[in-house]
Amino acid sequence: MKNKLLIALAIASCATSVMADEEIKYSLAIKSWNNTFNVANPSSNVNTQGNNSPIVTLTAVRGNYFVSANYMLESSYRYRTVWLSRKDYDYSVGYRYTNNLSFVGGQSILKFKDGSQTNWTETSSGYFLGVAGFEMLNDKIFVTANYKHMPSLKVSTTGTDYYRNMKGFSSEVGLGYVLNNTTQLTAGYRFQQSKLYNITQSRNETNTMRGLLVGMNVNF
Repeated sequence: MKNKLLIALAIASCATSVMADEEIKYSLAIKSWNNTFNVANPSSNVNTQGNNSPIVTLTAVRGNYFVSANYMLESSYRYRTVWLSRKDYDYSVGYRYTNNLSFVGGQSILKFKDGSQTNWTETSSGYFLGVAGFEMLNDKIFVTANYKHMPSLKVSTTGTDYYRNMKGFSSEVGLGYVLNNTTQLTAGYRFQQSKLYNITQSRNETNTMRGLLVGMNVNF
C-alpha cells in the first residue's frame, strides 16, 4: 500500500516511482488557474482582468518512465476594449531519477488570438527541459514543485508585428492532501513568463501569467 501511495503522489507532482510489476498506471489531473495576463514593454505595462483557466493533464507511467499531455483550455483576457484568448498544449516524456524527483522534456505550443481588432492569431512552439518532484510532510500532506525551461520558441503570426529571440519558463509550487490511495487535492501558485524581441517595433517585450490554482488528481 505504501508503494501505491508513492506512485500516486509521484504522478500527481509530474514525477514517478518504481513499480515492481511494470504495469502501466494512469493519472488524470484537473486544475483551475485564477490568473492575470501582463504585457510589458519599454512604453507600457498592461494587466488584464483575472480569469479562471481550466488545465487538464493525462499521464501514463511504466517503471521509471512516463509520458504526459497537458492542455490549458482556451481562456479569455480583457483590458478595456482589448480582448485576447490563449490556449496551451504540452507534450512530454520523463524519467524518474529518485522516488521523489524526475526530469522531463517535451514540446510546448502556445496559441493566441486577438478578437478585438484584426483577429490576428499567433502560435509559439518550442522544446523544453524541466524537473519535478514532491516531498511528504506527514502521512496526509505533501509539497510539490516543478520548473520548465524553454530556451527557444518559434513564433508565427498573421499580425503586423514580427518577433525573434523568444524564450520562456514556467514554475509551480504547491501543497497537496491525500484523500486516499487514488485521489489527492492540490493547491498552489503558478508563474509563466516569456521574453522576446519585437522586430517591427524595435523593442523588447515580456508576457507574464501568474496566479493561484486548485485541483484534484485521480489515479487509475
